[in-house]
Amino acid sequence: MRQKSFGLPPVLAEPPRQSRRRHIIVAIAVAHLAVLLGTAGIIVLVQRSEGGQPSVRPAATLTSPGNRDGAAAAFSPDGRTLAIDDGTSLYLWDVAARHQIGTTTHQLSPGSYSFAFRPDGRMVATTQDGFGGSTYLLQVPTGHLIATLNDPDSDALSCATSAAFSPDGKTLATGDEDDSAYLWNVATRHLIATLTDPEAAKGPGGVAVESVAFSPDGKTLATGDDDGSAYLWNVATRHLIATLTGPGSSMIVQSVAFSPDGKTLATGNEDGSTYLWNVATEHLIATLTDRGSMGVSMVAFSPDGTTLATGDGNGSVYLWNVATGHLVATLPSPARVSDPIEAGVNSVAFSPDGKTLATGDYDGDIFLWDVGGRT
Repeated sequence: MRQKSFGLPPVLAEPPRQSRRRHIIVAIAVAHLAVLLGTAGIIVLVQRSEGGQPSVRPAATLTSPGNRDGAAAAFSPDGRTLAIDDGTSLYLWDVAARHQIGTTTHQLSPGSYSFAFRPDGRMVATTQDGFGGSTYLLQVPTGHLIATLNDPDSDALSCATSAAFSPDGKTLATGDEDDSAYLWNVATRHLIATLTDPEAAKGPGGVAVESVAFSPDGKTLATGDDDGSAYLWNVATRHLIATLTGPGSSMIVQSVAFSPDGKTLATGNEDGSTYLWNVATEHLIATLTDRGSMGVSMVAFSPDGTTLATGDGNGSVYLWNVATGHLVATLPSPARVSDPIEAGVNSVAFSPDGKTLATGDYDGDIFLWDVGGRT
């Protein structure tokens, strides 16, 4: 299949690149989004600025009262609650009322890299902005620590970077800076398997697994690595199925996501592009690039597979029509104006009903956007 390449001009002037790259990978609940152009699209709440010009603004801002070094957010499976973990506390918000309904302090570390709900909504997994390669399982809604999973090959200078539950909730995958991804039995807390980046065998160099994602049927695990490639693994046999390397500068793959039908994999690369891959043929089928990109940090499909959301280090979230490659909407973080250094996007999550989009920046703010449409 011939590759499509789509480029679009930047929305705003870009801030200086952040010196400390954050790699929060959030396991997100995505939902059906509205039809606007062709067969799919997004309608975003547009307000008027004082000068009468249209501007896109969030409907609400949820600010962590504690840590200001980044937070990870995810919707509960029923979509009624947004949970925000900043590494020291778990904050629960009523999505409809925009009201905080609970806070639980767990004091694990100053910042959360990754935060994922188990499909039944009664447990979350969080990886922390610290050292030691640990992933923590917390009870919802109490925030009580259930278990600590320590990656066996991690040293004092490596940390767990990402976490994702399998669709049936029985297995947890975690990525680590020590060259490997790990599979855990959620019920017993036992390590099931270690999946090591094939590049690590070529010698020392610290190949980090930055992101992990299960396919919808749970049979395949995708890992995004800082060697510039994404890897597909057979979960049952632990064998490597495919290696997917983008045509650009092959920088860090910061986020991976399967389409709802499992046929397409999106990889967000620090080179500024998002690559779409045919999982069966392993062919690159499209490249989505905004010319002002400072590195794609987050990718997520809508549940019908027609829309892709990408979060960028430049502070914007981009919504793309997957079939046409057209940019449907650009959501710039308000922090781009007040604090451009902290504007980078580190969290993107769609509510299950598709009406709300939550995005987070490096400064620990979570923005809620009203998204609506017609079917």
